[in-house]
Amino acid sequence: MFPWNKRLRGLRRYQDIVQAMVKYGYIDVAEALRLRRPLRLGQRLFGASEIVSFGKPQRLRMLLEELGPTFVKFGQLLSTRVDALPPDYLSELATLQDHVAAEPFAVVQEIVEAELQAPLNRLFDTVESVPLAAASIAQVHRATLPNGARVVIKVQRPKIPQTIAADLDVLRDLAHLAERYMVEWRPFQLMGLVEEFAHTITKELDFRQERRNLERCAHNFANDPTVLIPQAYAQLSTSRVLTMAYVEGTKISDRDALMRRGHDPHTVAVHGANALLKQIFVHGFFQGDPHPGNLIVLPNDVIAILDYGMFGSIDTETREQLAALLLGVVQRNAGKMIRALTDLEIVASEHGRRQLQREVSSLVDTYLTVPLAQIDLTVMLDEMFKMIRGHGLQIPPEFFLLLRALTTAESLGRKLDPAFSIAEHIQPFAEQLVMERYDPRYIMRRLGATGEDAGDLLSYMPGAMMHILERVQRGELQMGVEMRQLDRLTRDFDTASNRLTLAIILAASIIGSSLVIQTQTPPLLWGYPALGLIGFLISVVLGLSLVIAILRSGGF
Repeated sequence: MFPWNKRLRGLRRYQDIVQAMVKYGYIDVAEALRLRRPLRLGQRLFGASEIVSFGKPQRLRMLLEELGPTFVKFGQLLSTRVDALPPDYLSELATLQDHVAAEPFAVVQEIVEAELQAPLNRLFDTVESVPLAAASIAQVHRATLPNGARVVIKVQRPKIPQTIAADLDVLRDLAHLAERYMVEWRPFQLMGLVEEFAHTITKELDFRQERRNLERCAHNFANDPTVLIPQAYAQLSTSRVLTMAYVEGTKISDRDALMRRGHDPHTVAVHGANALLKQIFVHGFFQGDPHPGNLIVLPNDVIAILDYGMFGSIDTETREQLAALLLGVVQRNAGKMIRALTDLEIVASEHGRRQLQREVSSLVDTYLTVPLAQIDLTVMLDEMFKMIRGHGLQIPPEFFLLLRALTTAESLGRKLDPAFSIAEHIQPFAEQLVMERYDPRYIMRRLGATGEDAGDLLSYMPGAMMHILERVQRGELQMGVEMRQLDRLTRDFDTASNRLTLAIILAASIIGSSLVIQTQTPPLLWGYPALGLIGFLISVVLGLSLVIAILRSGGF
């Protein structure tokens, strides 16, 4: 049972959502979700008119922006789902931006002092009252430390966890309604998508996790002169406050400014792509949303990464399988792609494998004569993922983050250098990772790990066997036997028994009725005992029902 105030907040939120749907021309969706009461109120407020000067994708973006931070973040996640939305929706949702006013500096100061348990003027020499940037979850202020170091303080907005938690409850309800009433959305498993989003955004709300992501990246790129990871200040960071070194440079997306400052756009594009591909293929820990606003260029074309909120991770085995898949895509080898999909457990049955291979081969054939540098890798991957989902197969969520990262890298690279091809840069990384499988040192490491597992198993088995035997002796061990056809056999036996019982009753009814008719016992009907005639009538009904049941079951 939910508290009444929580219920009321939920009802108000539903009302806000449906009114926004009406305002932006999504009445059909509200009707499909059976949100009738809020819909009537929304129609009274806004009428049934749409904002006709914008297309539906633009109106969806505007709707999500109006609904606030949770829905903006959810829309950003949807923009990675190439299997669920058309390209015009994906490109529009990728531009989602927060439109929120900055919190007053007094509120920021109160949060920082409460989190770090000290007055602001003791912690920092100076703090700028006007934020450098303000987003839906947090805002950033420049500051200097007592030692003169320039830093930025990222401060979480007040009550944002409670707001997001309430919105997540509403999103779960909407996903449930969509799966129940909108059949066309069921294959996309919206409930699972919302839970995936809830997990991701909950992690983003904990700035300690963001600091750990930053420190892990700093370790991974410690010896790479082309990438700079800002320093994090652990003693000035908590779950709601993150302090890191201030880095000043040129936005990676501003090609004209880069050229004015002496940067080479081609080198910048290569360094940016290599930084992402190292995260994926070397470190197995990659930025899921490498937004151009979070990447700046320093002297010598060094790339600085500023945001560490959304990161994905893939283990070594998955990295190898992914490398094989992308290598198959780059080499336009359908057989290699299908083998990699099978290793990734995306393709299971032999029949599904053959059918999908035919479709993938057809896709590959369209690219056979296209030079590698001219292949739009993200479009090719989009088409392949849609084929996979068309077969009802599941794609791991981290693959969509990966595709989003590659899409952003390719788009940004081509903006800097029209001749840039992410496919050309993927090939050497993927080949290196695949070849490492055959490196003697790698094989020895795998054998060593297997040997350790075998040793652990051998040391565990005697104790486990003793435990099982002790339970057997005490009579605590129960065994279950599954007979897969037993349920069907039981049903067939029950049906036969019922029919036999009905047949016996039918025979008894006919014999009894015959005996009664011969006695001429009153009352009489047409000269025959009425009781006997009723018995014959019941016998006819029972007989017909028995014959119909046998005919329907095909057992005649």
